[in-house]
Amino acid sequence: MSTESDAGGYSEHSGNISRVVFLCQDGKTPSEVHSVPIGTAPATYAQSWNERLERNGSRAKPYRIESSHEPSLNRGFVTADEAKSSNIEKMGKPLGEIYSALWQEVALIHVRWNEYTALFGTNPKRIDVLNEAAPYFFRMLQDELWDTTLLNLARLTDPARSPGKDVRKNLSLNSMVDLINDDTLKIEIDALLVKASELTSFARDWRNRRIAHRDLKLALEQPTTALATGSRAQVTEALNAIEKVMNAVSGHYLASETPFGFARPLGGALSLLETIDNGLHFEAGRQKRLENGVLLAEDFRQKDWL
Repeated sequence: MSTESDAGGYSEHSGNISRVVFLCQDGKTPSEVHSVPIGTAPATYAQSWNERLERNGSRAKPYRIESSHEPSLNRGFVTADEAKSSNIEKMGKPLGEIYSALWQEVALIHVRWNEYTALFGTNPKRIDVLNEAAPYFFRMLQDELWDTTLLNLARLTDPARSPGKDVRKNLSLNSMVDLINDDTLKIEIDALLVKASELTSFARDWRNRRIAHRDLKLALEQPTTALATGSRAQVTEALNAIEKVMNAVSGHYLASETPFGFARPLGGALSLLETIDNGLHFEAGRQKRLENGVLLAEDFRQKDWL
């Protein structure tokens, strides 16, 4: 049985996470348990998953929505603190604490990346809408989200310790290795970390020479080693590699995995696009009414936020 359950709990938004239990066709026997990504309505998640199954030629599955911890049964969600306590109980305190903190970081980078792709990497018509509304702002947002994503990719795959006079420990995927007490798992994690490091090497180059620091020769466009190429496909590959590390740990200790790629907040990019498109449509109608000399009372609505 594949299980994807409450490995983390998320705290930046609501701090809550629910589970969708997919059932066999008898409608009773559990088949898979999925954690619901950040800010996503459980029913919406379940429907999206079933649509994915049907696109791949499989049958949709009946499901139920529930909590995974006894203290939360009446609330229908698991808080980040509850998930952290469970992780510590099953992994031990040092690893459980670090894993829980990393879960938050990995969840957040997926949320931000999904917001980026929703706006700038899904449909050219969306970019047309953004450019019509506020081209400077959305180009700035695009650049900032890109830089933030690469910065976080580099940070997640940094060494466990930074060299220097005062050795500083880092919260990174590498910080879990020495705390794993199973030799077979440690070998698996080491191999996955090597792959993750390779796939995020471009992000470290951007971090070191453009984002966190500004390489002088690059800034002055003088002859030097070119900045590593970076693309949405590379970011997606890197995120997948990071997810594999996290799920290898949770699969061993928690018998569960988290589908981080489904993380989408309510009131996010798609809500913004919908509102902007409605506003542009209204403004087009207002301009046409103005040209025809037939105005409505709502055309003179006072904007008290100005």
